[in-house]
Amino acid sequence: MSQGPPLTPPLMYTDIWANQPAATVLSALLGPNPRVNYVNGNTALGGFPGARQRVHADLTFNHAQLPFGIVTNYYLTDTDDDDDRSTAYDPTLEVKFGIREELVERRRAYAPPIQPVVRKGSVILRDLRLWHAGVANPSPVPRIMLAFVHTPWWYQCPARVVLPEACRGLVREWAERAVSPVCYRAEYVPADVDHKTVKFSPTLAAITRGTSGCCRKMS
Repeated sequence: MSQGPPLTPPLMYTDIWANQPAATVLSALLGPNPRVNYVNGNTALGGFPGARQRVHADLTFNHAQLPFGIVTNYYLTDTDDDDDRSTAYDPTLEVKFGIREELVERRRAYAPPIQPVVRKGSVILRDLRLWHAGVANPSPVPRIMLAFVHTPWWYQCPARVVLPEACRGLVREWAERAVSPVCYRAEYVPADVDHKTVKFSPTLAAITRGTSGCCRKMS
C-alpha cells in the first residue's frame, strides 16, 4: 500500500525528515545541498505469503550512468526472515514494468541479490537505479517503510513535495542549519494536507533543453 507520512509539523520528526547522519552521507554522494523532491511510504499489509514483485528499477526513462537520485528508506518496524524485505540487485539494463528474466538470471550468476534484515529505526540509502523486488509479508503485522528521494541541486526534476504552509518554518530550519542541511523542493498550500489522500505520482525524470543534459524527459 502506498501512503506517505503525516504532513503536520508535530508529526514531521527531524530524525526522519532531516536525518543528520543520512544527510552527511548524501552530501558526499550527490554533492552539497541535495534536494528532496519526493516523499512517500510503502506499507506491506500482512497475510500474503508467497507473493513478490517482479525485479524492477524505479525508473522508466533514459537516465545518467552516475548516482543522480538516492532514496532514504526509514523502517518503522522490524523486517525479519520471511517478511517484506526487498531483494536488491546491481543496476544494469531494464525494460518497462520489470527487468527481462534472462537479464536477471545473467546478473544472478555473478552478482546474486541480497535480502537484508533491517531493524526498526534504521535507514537504508538506495540508488534509484538499483534493481529490486519487494517480497510478501506473511505475518499479521503491517510493515511500514518511508521513502524520501534526494537529487543533486543541479538536477532539474519537476517533482515537488506538497506541504501545508504551516510547515514552511520547520522546513526552513532544516535547510539553514549549519551541519548537514536538508533542503526540500516544496510547494506550499494554505490548507492542511491529508497525507492519506496524496496522489502517488513520481516524476523523477529531469527536464533539460536540447540533448546535452544529464537525461531528458521521455514523451
